[in-house]
Amino acid sequence: MSDQEPLPGSVFNPRQVRTLKIVVIVMTVLLVLGFALLIAGLYYQATKIGEQREAREAVRERTVQRDSDGGEVTVQIPVGAEVARIMADGGRVILHLKGPGTEEIVIVDTARGNAVTRLRLSPQ
Repeated sequence: MSDQEPLPGSVFNPRQVRTLKIVVIVMTVLLVLGFALLIAGLYYQATKIGEQREAREAVRERTVQRDSDGGEVTVQIPVGAEVARIMADGGRVILHLKGPGTEEIVIVDTARGNAVTRLRLSPQ
C-alpha cells in the first residue's frame, strides 16, 4: 500500500491521517497552554487587586485624618507645597497642590472624609 492510496474504509491516505494526528496534537497542546495562561493571568490580576486595595487604604490613612467627632478633616500635604486650586464636584473636593519639585491632585470624599485617590503629576 502506498502513501497515496486511501486506507480501507476511509477516504484519507496514510499521509493525510499522519498530518491530521499531528495537527490535533498541536492544537491540544495550544489549548492546554492557553488555559494555563488564562488561569495564571486571573491569579495575577486577583493578587494585584488586593495589593492595590491595601495601597489605597495606606494612602487614605496617611493623607486624610478625621477628628473624634467626625466634623473636621485634616488633609496632609507635602512639605513646602501649597493648595493652588480647590474644586468641589458631586460630594468630592479636588485639591490641586503645587510645591517645589512636586505637583499633585488629591480627591477627597466629603461624605466619608477620606482621600479617594492621590495623583502625582510629573513632566515627561
